[in-house]
Amino acid sequence: MTQHQYNKFNNLTGWFAFAIALITYALTIEPSSSFWDCGEYIATSVKLQVGHPPGAPLFQMLGAMINIFTHATTEYQAVFMNLLSGISSAFTVLFLTWTTSNIMRRFIVKSIDNIEQVYLILGTALVAGVTFTFTDTFWFNAVEAEVYAMASTFAALIFWLGFKWEADDSPTADRYLFLIAYCVGISIGVHMLAFIVIPSLAVIYQFKYKNHPDTIKQFIGKTHFKPFLAALFIGICILFFIFKFSLPWVFAIFNNLELFFVNSLGLPFHSGTIFSAILITAVAIGGISYFNKQLNAGHNTMKNRIGYYTVHCATFIILGFTSWLMLPIRSNAFTPINENMPTTAVSLTSYYNREQYGSMPLVSGPSYIAFQSQDALDPNKPYLDGSPIYAPDKSTGKYIVVNDRKGAIPNYKSEYTGLFPRMAHRDPNAYRQYASKYPLEPGQKKPTLFQNISFFLQYQIGYMYLRYFGWNFIGRQNDSQGHMDPTNGNVSTGISFVDQNILSTVPTLEDNLGSEKSHNTYFALPFILGLIGLVYHYKKDYKSFIVVLLLH
Repeated sequence: MTQHQYNKFNNLTGWFAFAIALITYALTIEPSSSFWDCGEYIATSVKLQVGHPPGAPLFQMLGAMINIFTHATTEYQAVFMNLLSGISSAFTVLFLTWTTSNIMRRFIVKSIDNIEQVYLILGTALVAGVTFTFTDTFWFNAVEAEVYAMASTFAALIFWLGFKWEADDSPTADRYLFLIAYCVGISIGVHMLAFIVIPSLAVIYQFKYKNHPDTIKQFIGKTHFKPFLAALFIGICILFFIFKFSLPWVFAIFNNLELFFVNSLGLPFHSGTIFSAILITAVAIGGISYFNKQLNAGHNTMKNRIGYYTVHCATFIILGFTSWLMLPIRSNAFTPINENMPTTAVSLTSYYNREQYGSMPLVSGPSYIAFQSQDALDPNKPYLDGSPIYAPDKSTGKYIVVNDRKGAIPNYKSEYTGLFPRMAHRDPNAYRQYASKYPLEPGQKKPTLFQNISFFLQYQIGYMYLRYFGWNFIGRQNDSQGHMDPTNGNVSTGISFVDQNILSTVPTLEDNLGSEKSHNTYFALPFILGLIGLVYHYKKDYKSFIVVLLLH
């Protein structure tokens, strides 16, 4: 079989998995709006209105496009918005199938002359794609108008492009990196889920340009492990930089220059915004031109290569981010749904930063006990000042402060704050099931670090994440959410001994009679096969194994 023939059959395999997924989701699509934010997304997409912060403008614009086919027939608008998630999920299956065939070819065969091995590669990829189609959580997201289905599509696309770039040794391979950067930027108009792929991409980059031994024992035992850790650290830093700094900095430039041009220079509204756009465009063009000239002139230094990739990738990320222009454009049309009214760069910055929601402590802060105590605030300075909120005043032609946010942020005593405050919800009832396992001592003013870590591992990881994971690959008791009780929403294998003694799951009458349609018992077979595949992958090709593992 020639490479051209293999590529043809590989493409057909992916599209066949896509067709199975699309038909499945189209037949099981929600007929109307479901709970969560779906109703809002449907309403704001159909008429291109402004939803809740931080917004999903690309998702809404694609929703408006697919609703063209409803010919303004309202009874079909919700269905078509739900179908958009189904189409997006089918594309996720497509990219997953192609990624699987790419990985399988690495450690099954180097040549495609053996037709049986080609069948094995493509058959494995098809099984992976179709299996993922019917997983509980993914199927749930695929049939309703939420952003997670499309966000998964971008994550799968970026991951697939990473392997495409790694396998391309031609001088034009960098085009994949720039496309990845653009996809990262444009995916922010849906959800920031695609960011989780960035550390994996950094490791792919390191594996491509460094010679590594064949086995992971040699890899760890030699001098290759430190560069790997460095690449992983750089990938995490890039992720953190894009999420925490780059885009907020872009908004800060627009925000501060808009205030300066209008309030200080007396220029019309949006003048600072226009100048900011020109400034960023000029910097991007200048940077790209400079580093292209340096490399073309033969100055192929590390500094110039880093600058070349940084400027190009940053430019493409910002280009992808331009989908956010939809929000102020439509907000200035004063649509019926116009949450927070992000009509200017100043208000759009507040909108993007989710200022209306406040903040939750991640590294250090108060726990729920501080919110219930009368003496938790610092008596010397009980409240701190927040950033003022501005709004345009057409009568004066300036931005005025509509909320100075003086004393808006509570300042708690040190004895009420601690590291890694996982139990930070204001409602103490949120921890009622867990509190009985690790009760607080009388007079204790905050959970200990051990209690916070225990809550994180047992509830947030164990009950919330691993329980959802188990629904997909082990079995599901029923579709009740459950609150750590043994009869609702638990993982269920269908094996009585395991369920009752290990998983603490008690079958209900509906489960036993089979009338609970969401009761699935896989006998943990997908999970066991997955573990076998994990070990096999690890032994055959530790490089792609590490990359895939990082994605999880």
